[in-house]
Amino acid sequence: MGAAKLGLAALAGAAITAAALLLAEARPAPESGASPGVSAVPVTPAPSTEPPPASPAPPAAAAPTAACPPAPVCPAPTCPPAPSCPPPCPPAGSASAAGVAAGVAAASPLPAAEALAERVKDLERRLERERRAGEAHRTYDLSPETLGRMADRCELRWDHPAIRSDKPSTFDDQSLEDVGLDAGEREAAQKVLEAFNARALAEVRRLYTEVTGDENTENLAPEAMMAEINDKTDKREVRQVFERLAAERAGRTPPPGDIPANTPFDQLYRLLLGAGDSLEAELADVVGAKKARGLRDAHDGWGSKSRSSYGCPERTP
Repeated sequence: MGAAKLGLAALAGAAITAAALLLAEARPAPESGASPGVSAVPVTPAPSTEPPPASPAPPAAAAPTAACPPAPVCPAPTCPPAPSCPPPCPPAGSASAAGVAAGVAAASPLPAAEALAERVKDLERRLERERRAGEAHRTYDLSPETLGRMADRCELRWDHPAIRSDKPSTFDDQSLEDVGLDAGEREAAQKVLEAFNARALAEVRRLYTEVTGDENTENLAPEAMMAEINDKTDKREVRQVFERLAAERAGRTPPPGDIPANTPFDQLYRLLLGAGDSLEAELADVVGAKKARGLRDAHDGWGSKSRSSYGCPERTP
């Protein structure tokens, strides 16, 4: 009978203790210390001869994921969590954990570096396409690859100022201003241009007379005389000359030692092919290489720009 009473007393004490703990957890925590005039009333449980029930083991802490730093050690939850204790990481596999992992992956510098590298490659590909498109119409400073392709199809390109019989060509004012030529340089450049026109015109007239026998060339336009030289040249010879000159420009064959001994058609196209570079070199002697190149680049070549091919000569097996 006495043992039964002691057991009941122990149970009653345990119940009172549990109720007090629940009440303490439900009561809102004071902002700073206890409220004035209110003190906690201690509850002393009745003595018990039975061992108190074992406290439940605290839940095992979840293993931290690679995305979360180690959590700080917090005090036992006898009061609301302290502000210094951050909320625990979500368990692995949860939606929150997936969001954290995605955020870490987005913040990683590796994908950004790969995207930047791909962007650079794309810009390089676009630049190469634009360079090739410009190279398809360019007449000077051609790459060895372009010269090689031109030689394969017996193609020639050239640029030179228009050859005129009435009065020499002139540089336009906008180009002279953009390049930065002063008054003295402009006068010197114009003299070079006039000298080039006189030499080219005299050579075209000489070749025309050699082909046609007509010495009355004073009133003939240079374009008309060059067209007559073309028309009176055998088409097979035309293809052979284009093939030979294209191969020379590509570095596949050396030029002949005695060029004046060649046919008038060959001499004419050697004149046209070398005119642009020759004029630029003469201008560089009086205004400098940079300004001479600026004058040529102002319109992507001198005034008259040509690209031509008559096809390669037919080969008999």
